[in-house]
Amino acid sequence: MKTFLKAAAVIVVLGILALTGVGFYLKAKFPPERVKALMNEEVKKRFSREVDLASVGFSPLKGLTVSGFKLSEKPDFNAGTFLAGESLSVNVRLLPLIHRKVVVKSIELTKPEIHVVRFADGRFNFSDMTEGAPPAKERAPEASSGAGVSLFMNRLAIRGGTAQFVDHSPAAVNMRVKDLDLTVKGFSLVTPFNVSLSLMLDGKMGGKPVAGSAACKARVSLTGGGEAALESLDLGANGTVLRVAGNVKNFSDPKADVTLTIVSFNSASVAPFAALPAFLKDAAATGKLTVKGDLKEARLKGDVDASASGMRAAVKLDAEVKAPFGDPTFHAQDCTAKLTLRPGPPLPADLGAKGPLSLTFSAKGKMNDFTVSLDVEGRDLELSYANYFKKLPGTDLTLKTSAVVKDMKDVRLDSLKAVLGPLVANVSGTIADATGAGRVDLVIKAPPFALGPLGEMSPIMKDYKASGKAGLDATAKGSFGAPQAQGTVDLLDVGAQPMEGVSLSGINGKTAFSNNGADSRGTVRIGSVTHPHYDGHDFRLDWTLKNAAADMSRADGAATFSASDGQVTNLPLAAKINALLKRNATNITYKSMSAHFKITQGVLATSDFTVASPQADILVKGTVRLNDMMADLRASFKLPPGALGGSLGQYLQDENGRPTIEVTIKGPLTGKPDVKPVVGKAATNAAKGLLQKYIGTPGANSGSNSSGGQQQNSPSPTQQLQKALGKGLGDLFKKKGSGQ
Repeated sequence: MKTFLKAAAVIVVLGILALTGVGFYLKAKFPPERVKALMNEEVKKRFSREVDLASVGFSPLKGLTVSGFKLSEKPDFNAGTFLAGESLSVNVRLLPLIHRKVVVKSIELTKPEIHVVRFADGRFNFSDMTEGAPPAKERAPEASSGAGVSLFMNRLAIRGGTAQFVDHSPAAVNMRVKDLDLTVKGFSLVTPFNVSLSLMLDGKMGGKPVAGSAACKARVSLTGGGEAALESLDLGANGTVLRVAGNVKNFSDPKADVTLTIVSFNSASVAPFAALPAFLKDAAATGKLTVKGDLKEARLKGDVDASASGMRAAVKLDAEVKAPFGDPTFHAQDCTAKLTLRPGPPLPADLGAKGPLSLTFSAKGKMNDFTVSLDVEGRDLELSYANYFKKLPGTDLTLKTSAVVKDMKDVRLDSLKAVLGPLVANVSGTIADATGAGRVDLVIKAPPFALGPLGEMSPIMKDYKASGKAGLDATAKGSFGAPQAQGTVDLLDVGAQPMEGVSLSGINGKTAFSNNGADSRGTVRIGSVTHPHYDGHDFRLDWTLKNAAADMSRADGAATFSASDGQVTNLPLAAKINALLKRNATNITYKSMSAHFKITQGVLATSDFTVASPQADILVKGTVRLNDMMADLRASFKLPPGALGGSLGQYLQDENGRPTIEVTIKGPLTGKPDVKPVVGKAATNAAKGLLQKYIGTPGANSGSNSSGGQQQNSPSPTQQLQKALGKGLGDLFKKKGSGQ
């Protein structure tokens, strides 16, 4: 055992002496200038480039050490510097050097600066160094009879590197790389080797700023144009992390068949490339896509889960992209998305949406100019707008649109068909600056649709129990938040119950509106109006209004009104007028009604509201304040000649012998207005009759009496008659059951 150990010690000592001797031999045989010349010769022979070495050192353990290493562009430094480094360590096998062969074990390059150029034709400034290598099965032995270098090495390492990537191709990917760390194991020009890479970068892609990081693990072969089997390629920028795995072939014109995993996505990372709508500025996504193609054309297919303000979406994507790294165009065909909406931004405060939406969409063009077709189905969506509208799940809702989008903010709607229950609306026009303040210029057409089902969706209209159909032809122009609307509404056999007990039916006509409905004009015919105290037929209303806001307080305009036969029933006044006519009835029938109205600052005035009736011809004059229906009216009831006998009939008759009763109506027409008789004219007629009967000459001696003078505080005969007639006429207008 001791003998063996002694022998081993002798062998170790001899080995050290041998290495030292070889080192001294090599230093003597290969002085620095000769090493420089040898390396320059080999680089020129293999790569048609020059090498510049500031200093060269050698040791048996560390191998060749070079300070100030530079590698030129092809063919020499006059064309530029491709690679420069602070130091280069080359560890070579010692014994082959004796035979003028350089067999490299490892290379380590510290703080290199690399200049990479892609030319307009897609070739790189290093493409000549990777072209022409024969496939592995055809390669010749690396040894040669003369001096040579074997470019197989166990390890290649780059530490703390920087690189400048200049792109003259249409892709315009210009990048600055820093913190470059690269490890290559088993490097060879003819056999595959392993690569590990990490770096930080910033620059421009397609003229847009980009900053991020990259890390890669791959197995690479430089034969046949080059091929990389990516174990993982992680790319990160502004909160977005993408992971790529798969194969890339032909480095000069790459062809990829990879899987792209969206680990995380933040819309801020694409903001430099596209003006995103406000609701997408906080968008996030995850997913997995397959990518197949090259720098000219690629196809993406897979699933993406995305979220943004107020929504989540599960998207199935199938798209082709041409010139993906240049001026890309894309074509996405029959993609689908399942959206889940929730109330809140980006929806307006008054618009509520909750539940699922299904989308099918296709798009074609460039990011700044593309066409899109979209089909939306939302039967199970709950949708509401303030207190005006509420769609419950189970009601049909579909949208079908074709549009052109420019700069991700300007939209030209070639067609949009919206279906909501019985309503079918067709919309076309433009939306400008959709990501900013927004302006619309739209045409909206809706052929006649049933009002009943839509009324059930409107809390305001539900109690009206609308029936029949309506059609719409309108435009909307102006700011997105408050566009100005105008157009026409057609009413077809519409019915409604505007208040309890009141029914309208057979409403037909057309109304035009503008200024968001504040200005309108139109003609409407109403077949019948029914009420517990009223039944009328064949109404016609023509009007022109301006500033007709909801409360009508500033409305101006004019209107005409007419109606055919009808009757007022179960009114105390009607019963008393009939009693005067010796008719046992509580109704007043009429043959026609008509009126002209003028509206000024919300006050309706008429001087000819007339009712032609067998019982009485009625004339109403005065005003009604439209915002609260406060009335100040004077009505006259002309009874048939002879309808009233005796002195009362005589006192009330007009110049044509018709008894005439006048009343004032003051107060809210929607409540209980104050109705009072007007007795002045009747009292005058009565006074004249008495004077003529007892004195003989109307007005003679009207200032004296038989007693030698009227007492100072005693009422005049006219005043006494007014009081008596007022009581008599007042009895006609007492409310039934009142004590008045």
